[in-house]
Amino acid sequence: MSDFLDGDAIEITTEDVHKLIEANDKKNTIRKTLANVSRFQRYLAKKGETKAIHNLSVDHLDEYLATYLLSIRTKDDDEYEPVTLRSIVGSIDGNFKEQNTHTLSSGAVVQIFPHT
Repeated sequence: MSDFLDGDAIEITTEDVHKLIEANDKKNTIRKTLANVSRFQRYLAKKGETKAIHNLSVDHLDEYLATYLLSIRTKDDDEYEPVTLRSIVGSIDGNFKEQNTHTLSSGAVVQIFPHT
């Protein structure tokens, strides 16, 4: 047993642990953002919208996003909690910021979910 502790272990600091957690959090955030944006894009396609979300006018985007957020349901057909809806808005907004396009800073979405 002491051979394992003496020969195979490396020194891990608290900073190393924090970096690993942060890296995993970033991966999870990216995965969740992509899933949320993809789901919204599928919604737009079902509504007959052919433009990419980054090419929609702010007014159209706002209207689509507001109706989307009010219409989506969990797998159990329940409404999502407001914190989850804010997270979805954050994902979509983050995607816009990443693409250097407009952000969701005004309009119906902010009025319905003011903590975005």
